[in-house]
Amino acid sequence: MGTIAGKRIAVTIPPLTQNGRTIRLAGLGMPRLESRKGHGDLLVKVRLVIPEEITEEQKALYEAVARGAQGREDGGVKVKGRRKMEGGR
Repeated sequence: MGTIAGKRIAVTIPPLTQNGRTIRLAGLGMPRLESRKGHGDLLVKVRLVIPEEITEEQKALYEAVARGAQGREDGGVKVKGRRKMEGGR
């Protein structure tokens, strides 16, 4: 991705990052005003995009992960701010 100054940077997204999370990149934002030196922080909002079409192999992998999550008390699936079992209501 690019910074405000046009510099290309790589951002490491932590595992289990949820859609909408904001990541702060210290010192990569706008220049500070007046006599203060340096730059502010650049805030990056994570937008997860789920593909509309997947291969059979990708589908099998997803289903394997979903089966593993069902062993958890919360089912591992978060829907509208609540966690529920996949396929439940």
